[in-house]
Amino acid sequence: MRHRGLSTPVLAILLIIVLLIGIGIGYLIPRGAPAATMTKTVTAGAGATATITKTVTAAGAGAGGLPSEIPIGVLNALSGSFGTFGTRGQAAIEVAEKDINNYVKQLGLNVKFKFYYEDYATKPDVALQKVQSLAARGIKVIVGGLISGAVKQVSSYANTNKIVIIAAASTAPRESVAPPGGYVFRVLPPCGAEGEALVAVLKDKGIKNVAMITTEDTYSLSIRKAFASAAKAAGINIVLDTTFPPETKDFTAHLDALERAVTPYIQKGEPIAIFMNVWEDHIPLLLDQANKRKSPLMNLLWIVPDTIPLSTIVLKESGKLAEKVKLIGPLFTAPASSAHKHVSEAVRAKLGQEPDVYALAGYDAAWIAALSILMSRKYDAEAIKNTVPLVSKLYWGATGNVELGSNGDRKLMDQELYAVVNGQWKVVAIYKSLEKTLTWTVPIKVP
Repeated sequence: MRHRGLSTPVLAILLIIVLLIGIGIGYLIPRGAPAATMTKTVTAGAGATATITKTVTAAGAGAGGLPSEIPIGVLNALSGSFGTFGTRGQAAIEVAEKDINNYVKQLGLNVKFKFYYEDYATKPDVALQKVQSLAARGIKVIVGGLISGAVKQVSSYANTNKIVIIAAASTAPRESVAPPGGYVFRVLPPCGAEGEALVAVLKDKGIKNVAMITTEDTYSLSIRKAFASAAKAAGINIVLDTTFPPETKDFTAHLDALERAVTPYIQKGEPIAIFMNVWEDHIPLLLDQANKRKSPLMNLLWIVPDTIPLSTIVLKESGKLAEKVKLIGPLFTAPASSAHKHVSEAVRAKLGQEPDVYALAGYDAAWIAALSILMSRKYDAEAIKNTVPLVSKLYWGATGNVELGSNGDRKLMDQELYAVVNGQWKVVAIYKSLEKTLTWTVPIKVP
């Protein structure tokens, strides 16, 4: 049968995708020939001085020039201000590792994927150290929940040393974290649509004024810019725009400034909201300190970025106060699918928690990495880099179709708006990024 318009690589990927959705075509994939053993020397770069000699077993003709054990590095923030998200992300990638190895076993290939897990503790400098360490071990592909600050920190090293990075938690504008066309890919879209979603919430509730406070880090500053642009376009007045260092614990001065900014509007009876553009470890501090001083801020709507919804820290340490201010924030949303259901069930079984979109994206990042390696038929970073966009275009996973734009970032996704309702995070609205429409699923009366 002739397939017009499809090259051999495209057909090969289609075969993989069809197998992933359950059609048994394993007999069409070549089996591996007997393995051969060779010695390989890997020299560490960029500050690392060790030269490591390791034994690599080639997998035979069926898998091209792939080693029998194919390494993939995994970076997640298991501690720090993104820790609860990183924990769920690691659980999802552990599910992916198992699924991927079951898959290659079905194909009869003489290869096994070995994932090397590292915690970068939500610290960009530590992320770079971990990338360098993994690279020194001969690992050429790294996936995981790298936040935007971490991506910015590692991108130059990755491009210089040809290390493929597939990030599952970075959404700052591309120009602020990594040049397009390099070795860095991101399976979630940039944050511009998030600013639009938050502004849509304010417009829907008739709020034309907002005071904003932002953490001084790469991602939060990007959200600040996206929100300010969307607010200006919508005619929303930003009455205060202040920032603070990430290590801040005492917010007295910042609460003073916020109260001074909002008081005239409260006195005039004009609706005003607070945009707490911060991380999950800041919210309990801000809520507790504002509540103890009986701040008028506690009588206003607080909107937050995607660093907050589904945070277990927020629920545990300040759930009732979060519910009082109707803490509302967006997360990109994944469409319902068998893959989504599979990962959700597996993560719930592991952690007793629902996986967030970053965890689902981590699962997809791992699959895209593995499929790109298999289709490259050699463990070569440049070949894998060139294969990732095509695999992503055809792949459907836990977050749907992960088609990347020419800059290496995913295209649009819709968003769900979360709020704390009856002590739990609940989806209260849907924002359609393409149509730019907001639909409430749970009635929310703002303070």
